[in-house]
Amino acid sequence: MNKPKTYPDHLPILTELLKTPVATDGLMVPASTKIPTPDVMEEGVVEDMAPVAKRVQDNVQMQLNNLLEANLREVMAPLLAQQTDILVRHLKVNMSQTLTDMVARAVEQEITKQKR
Repeated sequence: MNKPKTYPDHLPILTELLKTPVATDGLMVPASTKIPTPDVMEEGVVEDMAPVAKRVQDNVQMQLNNLLEANLREVMAPLLAQQTDILVRHLKVNMSQTLTDMVARAVEQEITKQKR
């Protein structure tokens, strides 16, 4: 049976993430976002932004990974079962044909031996 979908308690939406933009090396922010320069900011704020950005990014990435994995498993399970059934049917037909061919050759060889 299908399990009910489970989602994280809270998955931030894009507007929540953009309300307080955080910029660090390697983290992209919208071009319209005005990023304060160190001379305008209070002392110590620049150093504090990098860990916050990393935590937010790691948290969102983990939630996305979990959501993707759960949804992928849910969608793939019936597809894989269906493809497995098809593969088993094809294998049975092929094995049956191969066995029939092998028995026919063996019988033919035995008849040939007995005629000698």
